[in-house]
Amino acid sequence: MNAIDQECAAVDFEPWPPAQPGDTEIDLSDEAFRTMGITVRRALKMMARSKAELVSNCQTTPFDHLERTMKSFDTTAGELRRLADMLDGAYARMLVAAEANLVDGGRFID
Repeated sequence: MNAIDQECAAVDFEPWPPAQPGDTEIDLSDEAFRTMGITVRRALKMMARSKAELVSNCQTTPFDHLERTMKSFDTTAGELRRLADMLDGAYARMLVAAEANLVDGGRFID
């Protein structure tokens, strides 16, 4: 084991605490993921349009609908960033655990 492996293995962390009143929890419900999926598909459709097509869309769509669409893109992007941060954290925790296992002489099952 090199020094970097040993440093990584020495990192300590605690489980996430239970959510407290007022905390903004990550919503992992089926409905939340369905809504995010719909929004992502809508965003993908927007990305496939030209500027001229989107300008034309703006001229034929009520402003409140455009505003809701943009808000849903912004909200979903924030939710996906939080999920990505959580996944990065889970990856780092697993890496630390795997390094600690090796430093302690542990093995992995094939």
